[in-house]
Amino acid sequence: MIIVDFASWDACRISVYRRDEGKWKHDDITTDRDDMFRDEDRQFLQAVAKDKLIACTVDEARKSLEVVLKAQGR
Repeated sequence: MIIVDFASWDACRISVYRRDEGKWKHDDITTDRDDMFRDEDRQFLQAVAKDKLIACTVDEARKSLEVVLKAQGR
């Protein structure tokens, strides 16, 4: 199992549970989450300007939403 906890904008904790070892391993890392949003915006604007498809289609987004809803038991 892997858990990524973004408790703040500049850091996150990645926790990995190894069943074979029966324990959790935690790594705290610094992040610049704005990079993620800037990359998404850049890709979207380039797709609009060049009349191209974006990498994440509506079908892919729907699949992601279905996974989240199933994980929540819906």
